[in-house]
Formats: sequence, structure tokens, C-alpha cells
Amino acid sequence: MKKNIKFSLLFVLLILVMPMVVNAYSIKLGSAKSEEGKTTFPIILIGNEIKLNDYIELKGSISDNAMLKVGDVVFTNTIGNNGAAAGDKTIPSDGLEIGSITITNTIDSNQTGKFSIRGKYKPFAGGSEDLIINETSITVKAARAKSSSSKLTSLKPSQGNITPEFKQDTFDYTVYNIKDTIASIRLLYTCDHCTVSSSSTGVTGTSSALTIGNLQKGDNKIEIKVTSENGEKNDTYNVNIIRGDTEFNSAKIKSISFYEYALTPEFKSDVYEYSLQVPNSVKDVSKVVSIDLADPTASYEIKDGDSLVVGENTVVIEVTSNLKDNVQAYTFKITRLRSEDIVITKYKDKVIYFIDSDQEKQEMPEEEFKTAYPTVWQDIQSGKYKFDEEGNVINTKENDKKKNSKTLIIVLILVIGLIIIGASGYFIFRKKDPEKEKKKQEEKIKKKALKKARKDELKKLEEEYYNGYYDDEYEEEEEYDESESEETEEEPKETEEDIPKKDELNSEEAESLLEDDYLFESSLIEEEEEEERPKKKSKKEEVVDVDSALEDLMNTKSYDFSDEFEDEEE
Repeated sequence: MKKNIKFSLLFVLLILVMPMVVNAYSIKLGSAKSEEGKTTFPIILIGNEIKLNDYIELKGSISDNAMLKVGDVVFTNTIGNNGAAAGDKTIPSDGLEIGSITITNTIDSNQTGKFSIRGKYKPFAGGSEDLIINETSITVKAARAKSSSSKLTSLKPSQGNITPEFKQDTFDYTVYNIKDTIASIRLLYTCDHCTVSSSSTGVTGTSSALTIGNLQKGDNKIEIKVTSENGEKNDTYNVNIIRGDTEFNSAKIKSISFYEYALTPEFKSDVYEYSLQVPNSVKDVSKVVSIDLADPTASYEIKDGDSLVVGENTVVIEVTSNLKDNVQAYTFKITRLRSEDIVITKYKDKVIYFIDSDQEKQEMPEEEFKTAYPTVWQDIQSGKYKFDEEGNVINTKENDKKKNSKTLIIVLILVIGLIIIGASGYFIFRKKDPEKEKKKQEEKIKKKALKKARKDELKKLEEEYYNGYYDDEYEEEEEYDESESEETEEEPKETEEDIPKKDELNSEEAESLLEDDYLFESSLIEEEEEEERPKKKSKKEEVVDVDSALEDLMNTKSYDFSDEFEDEEE
């Protein structure tokens, strides 16, 4: 009986103890990560599982070294910085990293101390368990002393090139080859725990770069101030950023002259081939050339210019930029004249004016010249040289241009003349409509005949009215002019019965008849005056004498088309 009671009590005890064993929690330190002046330990939780909102609190300490400082525990996402579990999580058999703690050395020598951690695990359901790491001896490396350096360790632009090559102790730089379209760049830098700033307008910075915004065309001077970590030293770097075209580091010639000898074409920095003539006395180009470089710090070299031969020589002048990264070559075709080579300028009154091979102006009588320069004299006699009325040599190229210009004018005149002749021929030889012309002439003849008949009738009527008698022999009316009657068709004559007798007319009727005749005559007169008035002839009425017109046109005379045709018809 007693044995049964003992067994029962033991069984109950085991039941009460088992949950405590299963749910027991503990912590340990993971492998240390050491750096200059600090050591960091991961914290590992040992147990079965973590339940949502279970709470963990931990605090570390150093018991015997004030030079070592212990930081707060930094929990992982599993626990959260507030120490509460973010959810249910099974703990692996080797434990779960729930956070880390860092011990910092505040002096520049290695330090050793006794480190411990104490805390509690508090399940959300209630109760708590102690989490303890007993004192453990640790060593923390010496702390890094604050830097006293105020120099950059690197500097480079995000666009363009920098010169000279960066060195810590070189404080003046130029950034170039920045396109005109670029308005902002960055200056990237590194330094030893320094602080970098700039007071220049439009400059902003980060821990690794300065941004220069709103770059102006041309020079942009930037000042970079560097302060050491311990605040004891300062240095200043000056950077000139050039936006757009610049003569900096240029490999071009700004201007060049060969004494008084003319270059062809006129010199320009971006034109690289030229020609010129020098007198026979010039053997070395360096003796007569003067060069002004775009960048005074650049250099140049004259190649094959120290021993000119008679005739054509190719001389090259190479310009090398200050940074030696750009070379530009200018080529000169230099003709060295023979000792007897001269330039004729004038020939008048048997005196020849010329420039000799030494570029001196000379004049010489014809007879002397024949002996001194027989070849040139032969050229003069053969017509190779052309002279104007004053005896000056005519520039053959300019003369050719003038000839070409004159030829063009002559061609234009001929074309215009042909157009005029063609137009005139059209008007002269075009065919007229014979039917229209015939009708027109018939109408003119009828009008003239009618006009004459009405005039004669009116005249006779007036005479009879005012004389008070009526002529019975009215039928013996004046015949039409024979020349006129032949040109018109025969009109029906009025009979005696058609003409009113004197007794049958009263005074009012006679006056009315006279008035009508008067108005009719007036209208005819107006028509005649209108026809006689000068007017512009239509193209169909213009007739000219063919031979005369052609003769005038060939003599470039103006021709006025006459009205002869109509006058002859009348």
C-alpha cells in the first residue's frame, strides 16, 4: 500500500516538472566580430519555440573596465526592437539568433574586461524565466584615433577631363572638355574621415560628391574646403570648370606670319593647308616665321623647314597641347623662287617694273632687261603677260572672270533677241480672217455712204424750207461721188411720193424734220471723230513692213508699229 502511494506521488511530481523542462529557455553568445575599437556578439536563444507576443528583455554589462562601453541589444525582426515576438517560431536545435550587442573601446589600446548579460523570457501566457550569460572575459581592439588629415585622397569629375593628374598636395585643377550643352556636373571625392564643404554658389554636397549646378559658359571657379576628423586642420582645393569651347590645352595656332610673304588662303586656326612663295634668299623657315599659339603653354615643332630647295617644299608645323594628349599638324606648300625669278608689275615707256627674287621693287630699261632676264623678256614678247592702258600687268584670273562675265551677258542678249524676233514674227506673219476683214470694210463703206446721203438731203431740205418753195425736180438730187458709190452697195432711192410736199408740211413738222436730221448728223460726226481718234491697235490690226522690221531688230533698234494700214484703207 505504501509503495503505491509513493509511486503515485512520484508520478505527479514528474508531471509538474516536465513542462518546466520542455519550456526552459537560455541564451549564449555567437562568434565575435571584431573591428578597430569595437567587438560585436550575436545573441543566440536556446529553447523549443517562441509564441506570438512572448517578451524578451536583455542587458549587457562590463564589470571591471570603464574604457569598455556596452551598447544596447539590437533585436532582429523575429523579436522586434521592442523585445516582443512577432509570431510563432520554432527554435532550431542549435538555437535562434535574436539580436546582437556591441562593446566599444574608447582608447587607442586593446582592452580586456568581464562581460555578462542578464534578462528574462516572459511568455505572453504568464510567468517568466531568467536568461543569463555569466561573466565572460573578452578583449576589444584598440579604438581608432580620430584622423588629423585634411587632404582629399581622390578627386575626379563626372564629365570632361581634369588636369593636372590628382595628387593630395596639388590644390589647383582645371576641368575641361565639358560640352556646351552640359549645365551641371559632379566632383567625386574620397578622404580619410574628413568633412568636405564648399561656399561657392550653386554647389551642394554629399559624403562622396559635390554637385555643381547651373554651370555658366566659360570659366566656373569652385572652392572645396576639407576639414580633418579631429577638427584641427583645414585645406582648400581650387577647381576651374570650363564649359564649352576653350583655348585651354589647345593644339591650335592662333596666328602665323611668314615675314611679309602672303599665305594662300588667309590663315584661320581651323584651316590646316596653305601655300606661299618666298624669295631665293630664304632657306630656313624658322628665320621668317612668327607663331602665336592659342594656348601659350602648348609647344610646336617645324619639320623639314630648315633647308628649303628651289621649287616646292612641304613644311609641317606640329602643335602639341600642354597635356600632350592632342597634336595638330599644319601643312605649308612653300615655293622657293630661283635667283632669276621675278614678278612683273608694269611695262610702260620702254621701262619694265618688277619685284626681284629678294622681294625688292626694281625698274629697268627695256634694253638692259633683255640682257638681264632673257627668258622673262621672251614671255613678254610672246604675250604671256598682258598689260592695260597704263602699262600695269593684268591679273589673268581676274581677266578670265571678266571675259566669262562678258560672255554670259552676250548669251543673255542673244537669247532675249531671239525671243523678241520670235514674238515679232508671230505678229507679222500670223494669218488674218479674210471674212471678218471683208465685213469690216463693207461696214465702213456703208457708214460713209449713208453719212454723205443724209448730209446732202439735209442741206437741200433746209434750202427749200427757208426759200419758201419746194422744188419739183427733187428727183434730180445730186448723185453720190463716183468714187464713193463704187465702194458701197446701191441704196434704194427715195421717190417723189416719199418726200412730203411743201403744202403738206406745216411749220412744226418742218422744224421737227430738221431737228431729227440734225441729231442724226451729230451722231455721225461723233462716230467719225471717235474713229479718227488715236487708239491702241489690236494685235490683229498690227501690220508692219517685214523687211524693215527685221532690219531694225537685227540692229537692236526699237520698232514702233504704224497705223498705215488703216490710213490707206480710208
